Amino acid sequence: MQINYFGVVNSCRSFLPLLEAHTEGQILNVSSCFGWIGYPRKAAYASSKAAVKAFSESLRWEVASHGVGVTVLYPGPLSTSIVRDGISDSEPLREKEETFLRVRGLSLEKVARRSLDRLLANPIRIVIGLDYHAFDFLARLSPTLACRMMRFSSDRLGF
Repeated sequence: MQINYFGVVNSCRSFLPLLEAHTEGQILNVSSCFGWIGYPRKAAYASSKAAVKAFSESLRWEVASHGVGVTVLYPGPLSTSIVRDGISDSEPLREKEETFLRVRGLSLEKVARRSLDRLLANPIRIVIGLDYHAFDFLARLSPTLACRMMRFSSDRLGF
C-alpha cells in the first residue's frame, strides 16, 4: 500500500497544483487486472491496485474542471524484475512467476508507446494486451465467470 497506493496519491498531490495552474495536463496512474478481480496469494497487491483504480476514477471527476485529465493504465503482465527482486511465498513460486513474465510479459517500451499514443485523448482507462481486453470485458459482463477464469489460469500456471 505504501508504494502502490500512497506513492500514486502522493505523486498526484505533488504535481496537481502545477497541472491545475497551467489549466491542462494529464495524469496516468498504473493499476492491474488484479484490481478488477483478486488473485490467489496477491491480496495485498490486488488491494493496492484496486485502491489506485478507485482513487484515479474519483480524482478524474474532481480535477476535470481544472483542465486536468486522469487515466488509469492496465498494462498487462510486464517484463520487469519485480518478481525476482520482490517477496515470494516460495522459491518454486518465484521461478514460475519469473518464467511467466519472461515468456508473456510485455516490454516496457511497447506499453509506454501505446500509452502515450492514446493519452492525448484523455481516456478513462487504457487497457493493453489482448488477454487484458478479454478479461476486462469478462470482468464487467460476469464477475463470477471472470473469477472462475482467474482460478482456472492460476491452477493451470501452478500459482
